[in-house]
Amino acid sequence: AEKATTVYVGKIAPTVPDGLVSSLLTACGAVASWKRAEDPETREPKGFGFCEFEDAEGVLRAVRLMHGLKVDGQELLVKGNT
Repeated sequence: AEKATTVYVGKIAPTVPDGLVSSLLTACGAVASWKRAEDPETREPKGFGFCEFEDAEGVLRAVRLMHGLKVDGQELLVKGNT
């Protein structure tokens, strides 16, 4: 079976810049792609996104290190799509 390589990152505070989230993800493993949802009208970044890692190791590390991490007073929600 193929190991899941995608994580959901939620509860991102509106004040948190995208670059910060992506550098946190990069610290966990090789990122294939990171897409933060945005409002189609205003282009404002929403509080969640999806990250695809090169391998499953990155997913495990992201869940372990980033889940519950406080960024700008809000705890991140990170989960793998198991």
